[in-house]
Amino acid sequence: MGNPNQTKIIDVDRFSGAIDHGDEAQIQSEDEMLANVERLDKYRKAPSFIGALDDLLAKLNSDSLIRRNSAASSTIENEQNRLASALALLSKASSTLELMEKRNKDVEDWAEQKLRASKAEIEGYAARVQAFEDRAKLTEQVIREYGNRAAAAEERALVAEQRTDRAEAMLKEAESRAADVEARAARAEAEARDAERWLTHISELISNNLSSASDIFSKLNAARDPVSELEKRLGKQ
Repeated sequence: MGNPNQTKIIDVDRFSGAIDHGDEAQIQSEDEMLANVERLDKYRKAPSFIGALDDLLAKLNSDSLIRRNSAASSTIENEQNRLASALALLSKASSTLELMEKRNKDVEDWAEQKLRASKAEIEGYAARVQAFEDRAKLTEQVIREYGNRAAAAEERALVAEQRTDRAEAMLKEAESRAADVEARAARAEAEARDAERWLTHISELISNNLSSASDIFSKLNAARDPVSELEKRLGKQ
């Protein structure tokens, strides 16, 4: 079977060589090393093993702590790097989010300003349309007044004609009165012609005003389309 002390010496040499060459596959776990130490305690009375075992145990404990500390330090460093990367990514995402929120706020402010300007422009066009409508109503009122005056002139002309007929019937009796009646009839006809000229002039003014109002209505309808388009776009956004 051999000397058990010699067997333990061979095991110790194997552990020492494995540590020196960094062969982790041959290094036993901490529990196994403690078990070996306990088994080797009964041989510590041999003077030839005491110094060698003490040196070996110190070396094993030192190397084991170094490896464990190195692994823990590496793990902590990796976690710190990952944490730093995560914090950097989070900071970048926060900055990007703030920038996007600012851009969205700027777009909303711009759209609101444009919408207010468009509404103000529409209100301005509406005021102009109302002004033209008021002018059209005033023109219609003037036309009615001139129409009444024309009707009165026609009535006066009719009366003059009737009086002229009566004057012609009474010509034989009063030639001087007939001449006066004819003069009045001539004046009535002149007034009628003046009234016709006034009506023609007013009709031309009305036509011109209606044409201008039609152009304004067309421009207003054309100006409303971009506003509707802008409101649709803002609604989609």
